[in-house]
Amino acid sequence: MKRLFALFCLWLGSCTAPIDLDVTAEEPRLVIFGVLTDTQEHQTIRLQSTVPYTDGSDSYARGVAEAIRSAEVMITSSRGTVYPTEYNSLNDFFRTRDALEIHPGLSYDLDVRCDFNRDGFPERYTATTRVLPPAGPDSLSVTPISMPMMDENRIYKFSIYGRDPAGPNWYIYRLRVDGELRNNVNQWIFGDDGFYDGSPYSDYPLVMLTNPVDEEPLFYEGVEVDLLTSNVEEDFALFISEVMGSEGGEMPLFGGPPYNVRTNITGGALGFFGNLYSTEISAIVQ
Repeated sequence: MKRLFALFCLWLGSCTAPIDLDVTAEEPRLVIFGVLTDTQEHQTIRLQSTVPYTDGSDSYARGVAEAIRSAEVMITSSRGTVYPTEYNSLNDFFRTRDALEIHPGLSYDLDVRCDFNRDGFPERYTATTRVLPPAGPDSLSVTPISMPMMDENRIYKFSIYGRDPAGPNWYIYRLRVDGELRNNVNQWIFGDDGFYDGSPYSDYPLVMLTNPVDEEPLFYEGVEVDLLTSNVEEDFALFISEVMGSEGGEMPLFGGPPYNVRTNITGGALGFFGNLYSTEISAIVQ
């Protein structure tokens, strides 16, 4: 009887049948993304279109979004300074005609006019980002640590020291290693001050990073590492968190990515308009 039951389960497990899923594709939506910085430079805004899952091309599989080239994009500071932009065909983004450096205490408005649905009438999309007062750690240490099943000096602990200002704060951290800024969004580090709000902190473990496998090491004894810290608005930090979750999955395990990533763009577009005003500290890897 047990043998018959086992064979029956095996037979059930081996049965397959094709299933056609009726997937309704969402209409393409405009995606707007721009991050202003405290570097005196031409700031950039990128406009793209979402790619439907049922798109007939391989754009979805390749993760390629269509760049939007025809639009009016303008940035205005709370002081009233207007920064028009122009389209850069080489890099598929809009950039300010004049250099722009953001300052704490100011806010910046984004205004986009674009006939995205091609009905002959441009739609309007807006967003505002506010530059918060600078805040961040006073010093940094980078030390190798040993862990079971890992090669020596493959894992590095980044510890920060300082005093946090009162009130809830959200931070985005970026690393410059040996003079090269790691500035892709998926290389950023984010977090809040929930563990040390308004208090001094010492040897606080910000992050642990490993050297890439089968590549030249990023971290090694004597290399200089700079930590750029930006005190940002909560929604911007959570937007970055959700973008990372969409790409790499969330916790708990098998929880899946969020269905809708938040946005601060009005008018029905996706994306975000934020800023990074940074303080900077350095350390030599031990």
